[in-house]
Amino acid sequence: MFIPGGFHVIQKFLFVFLTGTVILCPQPLWAAHPKSPTLIETQLSYYYYDYRETLPMPYKSNELGWMPGASLRLGNMDVAGSGFADFLADYAQSPTVYDGSTQSGIPVLDQSQHVFINLEGRLGRWLTPPDWDRFAVNGYAGAGYRYWNRSVAGEYNEQYSWKYLSLGFNPSLALIQGLSLGIELTIKQMLDGHMKLYLDDSTALDFDLGNKAGYKICVPLVYQPHPDWKIKWAPWYEYSAIGRSNSIYGYYDNGADTYYYEIYEPASQTVQYGVSMAVLFTLE
Repeated sequence: MFIPGGFHVIQKFLFVFLTGTVILCPQPLWAAHPKSPTLIETQLSYYYYDYRETLPMPYKSNELGWMPGASLRLGNMDVAGSGFADFLADYAQSPTVYDGSTQSGIPVLDQSQHVFINLEGRLGRWLTPPDWDRFAVNGYAGAGYRYWNRSVAGEYNEQYSWKYLSLGFNPSLALIQGLSLGIELTIKQMLDGHMKLYLDDSTALDFDLGNKAGYKICVPLVYQPHPDWKIKWAPWYEYSAIGRSNSIYGYYDNGADTYYYEIYEPASQTVQYGVSMAVLFTLE
């Protein structure tokens, strides 16, 4: 949130590219036409979170820090012979360093609290033939929901939510028996973004956010010590952005003077990078 003094922030629209999420193995267990279609994946992540609002100097509102996260993935990897479907749920909760400023531009260094929830369903198709054991490719389309609760330096609370569409293209190559390396390329288009600003327990202001696209790149290394389960280690990088919201105008009268103000949510960019460790189980 930012209350400007007679100026406006200009939005910059960024073009982004790339696609998808992949977890593939070097044998035809479920690389093209899986013999064990039911998938259960549990994952832990540790990543750096870098959120920055687009404000003119000397104003700033940044969130910086390392975060833990957890996720669950459930899927059927053999839909109609050559397709797959899965559902993903992600959760993260952590404090970050708030590197911001007051409305008069005085620097503030404090702590903020965050809760992130992400839900997504996907439908995909295997693009390589069933007898390709060493190389496999799949693509998918998905739809999801994102929620973010941000308590800023103990002063106010912001609750963000939006829907999104995702698109993916996912190759994987067998290095040796039981070990594969892939690249996961994902693009997400934000839709219907909203933010509620709570200045106190009873007052909430609603903002419509600008919808922008983001992308994620991941390089999973998958080891399969047993036909029914695997271990995945994956470094990753993700970029996302939010466009400037609409403005809400008001005034304050202290009896002697009347002050007019404009409140809006500035455009922002978020960069995240880290590593994930997952265990995948396949069931008959």
